[in-house]
Amino acid sequence: MPDVFFEMEMDDFFLMVKGYWKKRERDELNFANVAFVIDAFATGLSGKRANYKKFIKGWFGHADKAVTKEELDKRSMEIMKKVELTNKILAEKEKKNKNARTAKNNN
Repeated sequence: MPDVFFEMEMDDFFLMVKGYWKKRERDELNFANVAFVIDAFATGLSGKRANYKKFIKGWFGHADKAVTKEELDKRSMEIMKKVELTNKILAEKEKKNKNARTAKNNN
């Protein structure tokens, strides 16, 4: 819904993005839990004990990776470019709407 998107404030947009990624994370964890149950069953058949924490850490191996300052700076620059682009689009849309209203009022 482009109209709703363009009328959003930045805070609303960031909350929507945060919610999207939280949902993706939750879905991935649910899938990992199902995989663990299957793995635990197979491991139990072989006479061993399954370790949930070890399995989940292996599943999400990148979770313990620390983010460097350079990576954060790069992300920040990318986000600011997107914000600037969004602001340009909004300004252009407002300009078009203003011109359309002016033309309508002149007729």
